[in-house]
This record gives sequence, C-alpha cells and structure tokens, in this order.
Amino acid sequence: MQLREWQQQLQHAIVHGGGAQLPLRHGAIARERQLAIYQNAYVLRLAEALRSNYPALHQLLGDDDFDLLARRYLAASPSSTASIRWFGNQLADFMLREEPFALCPAMSDLARFEWALRHTVDAGDADRVTFEYMQQLSADLWGTLTFDLHPSLTMLQLAWNAPAIWKALISDQEPPAPKSETRMWFVYRDNDLVTQWRSADANEATALSIFRNGGDFDTVCDFAAQQLGEDIAAITAAGWLKQWINEGVLITRTTAL
Repeated sequence: MQLREWQQQLQHAIVHGGGAQLPLRHGAIARERQLAIYQNAYVLRLAEALRSNYPALHQLLGDDDFDLLARRYLAASPSSTASIRWFGNQLADFMLREEPFALCPAMSDLARFEWALRHTVDAGDADRVTFEYMQQLSADLWGTLTFDLHPSLTMLQLAWNAPAIWKALISDQEPPAPKSETRMWFVYRDNDLVTQWRSADANEATALSIFRNGGDFDTVCDFAAQQLGEDIAAITAAGWLKQWINEGVLITRTTAL
C-alpha cells in the first residue's frame, strides 16, 4: 500500500469510522483501540474549535449540552476545509433543525451573531473610503460613485435579542430571557480595528446592499426617494453615506487586498 493511499484510508477511518483492515503499528494497543484514540482526539479537537468560535453559546449551554451539540453537528456536517477556522459555519442553521436546540430558536440567532463577530477578527482588509477622499472629488461625480463593502462586514437579520444575550453572557451576567425582535444588524471591524455592531432599519440595510450589488450613489438616492419621499431623500442618503464612511464599512472597488 502506498503512503498516500494509507493516509487517505486512515483519514476516512478517523472521520467516518471503519478501518478494520487498515494496517497500523503493531504494539500493546489493539488496532481498534488505536483507531478509537485517533477518532476521539479528532472529535475533541473540533469540539474545542466550536467552543472557541462560540464562547457565549458554550457558556449558555454548559459543557454537557455543548458537547452533545458538537458531536451531533460533526456527524451531520463533517469538517470540509483544510482550516479548522471554518468549522462551525453552518452551526446556526443546524440548530434550527436539531432538537432539543430547535426548541429555542434564539440560540440559533446567538450562534449566527457570534459567527459574525468571529469573522471580524480574521477577515481580510481593504482601503477604506475616507472623508478626505470624498472631498477631493467633484460634487458632480458623487452620483456615479460605486463602492464595495469592507470584507469584515456582515449584514444579518436576527429574529431574537441575541446581541443582548451575548453581551450579558460575555460579561458574566444573567442573560435576559429570549425576546422576539426582528432587526437588521451590521457587524464589522472599524477603522481602529475594533469589532463593532449596531442595528439598522430595513431601508438603510437595503441601501447599503445597493453598493454591494454594484449600484451607484444615484441609485441609493432613488431608493431613498421611493421609500421615504423626495423631500427627505437627499438628506437621508447623505446621512447614510456619512455614517458608513465614518464607520469604515465602505471601500473603493479597485483596492481590496
């Protein structure tokens, strides 16, 4: 058996079980025991990765229930990337389907929020739009401006008060009871490399998505006029643009790193 073939079979045995015929080192430990050690270590390492990515959820569930969640999730969604960083990217959706976790959908929103927070830490960087850059441009050009969104930004809609629950758990305080409150949230890394988040109304979220989809500032203004009326469209759109630049969530389209 070639080394690469043996490695592939060992990996399959660790991840999916089996491996009864796989040749292993002879010694005092039986083949089945050797495989069990590797298999258990694999599960424990991935469970540790989930705890690292979802510390508040781990604190809320406790060791035993979180371990149950980790093992069920691993069985349903084995790690599929070379980097352990991405293990857990489907956990929130999984929790909505898997009882007993599905009985409290606020926990899924908590997982979704924590994943967005984690993303801000290691997301790529890019040249952010600044007020100085805008001041150099002729006002006649503003309507045709298009921007991308900073790689650290996640726009997500939550149906529960997950940010308040997260904040209490991280502060070692008693978390509030789950409360249904559908809101859009922006989670991002600001100009000072600090993770930030805030709620946004549906109009602002849609307007920001116009840039993500390739639209220009004129399109943002047209949307504001349709939703809010011509009399306040321009000032509203300008206010959005100012806030997005101040927060550092806009980048130039040609300089993303």
